[in-house]
Amino acid sequence: MNYLLSKVPEEGTGKRAALGGVRSAGKTGTTDSYRNAWYVGYTGNFVAAVWLGNDDYSPTSNMTGGSLPAMIWREIMTYAHQGVETKPIPGLAPLDKPPAAPAPVAQARTSGFEILNPAPASRLTRRGADALTALEDQLKAVPARRQEALQELRPVGAPVQIVRSSTATSAR
Repeated sequence: MNYLLSKVPEEGTGKRAALGGVRSAGKTGTTDSYRNAWYVGYTGNFVAAVWLGNDDYSPTSNMTGGSLPAMIWREIMTYAHQGVETKPIPGLAPLDKPPAAPAPVAQARTSGFEILNPAPASRLTRRGADALTALEDQLKAVPARRQEALQELRPVGAPVQIVRSSTATSAR
């Protein structure tokens, strides 16, 4: 499975997620009518997922998981790997040569989003730093939310109540 998923950023729909010199694997995704797009990927060190979509269920401007989500994933993971000893993905040999990085452009158009003067792969943009800070704040709140959720779980072995929805149809 690692081999299959490593082909997504190396040769497939997730080429924009390829990390220079670091072997990665992942999967792009796009829902019907372009309402959601995501890239979920991992290296031997980290796992990350980027989801983009509209909360009101409206479609995006034909965004796919291999476009902006993959590019955001690459930017964040490139930053995350700075100064980190890179670990291999189990079952995969290290890269002989890094995959070709997308050519730098002065202005690119991706699914309705403009990227002006993209930052070099070794730097995190201000927007990326703000996103990481917001994510960090959300993760700090997880332990309290986790405790609340654990208290709501039923004990193991407790009876399960099956509730039928009024919209369910039954076979006669």
